[in-house]
Amino acid sequence: LSRVSSCIDVDECAAGVAKCDSASTKCMNRAGGYTCNCLQGFQPELACPNPSSLSTTRISVSSKLPGQQLSSASSWCASPDDDDRLLRLHFAAPTVVEKLHFERENGGFPTEIAIAYSSVDGM
Repeated sequence: LSRVSSCIDVDECAAGVAKCDSASTKCMNRAGGYTCNCLQGFQPELACPNPSSLSTTRISVSSKLPGQQLSSASSWCASPDDDDRLLRLHFAAPTVVEKLHFERENGGFPTEIAIAYSSVDGM
């Protein structure tokens, strides 16, 4: 072996792929990523200014039992043969999610919850 593989940091700020608000933040490249630092006169807003429920038009699911749609008065429940049991939340812009609320319905409850994100629409 004449050469060992190595990784090179990508400057997301210079490449223009960082998702920082240029009106209130400055992008700072970091090894393996970047941060958005507040400009002078601004401070971080780490809480939702107007918390609200997410509209059902921003949610998609892998399957549903009849009568268990997201817009129903009762609940959403996946089909028993659905191995994914996926509930996807869609956001048009970076969003702070402060709380997810799951309620027990007729003795059923989630036993495992996995959270992931994607910057690619539809993923």
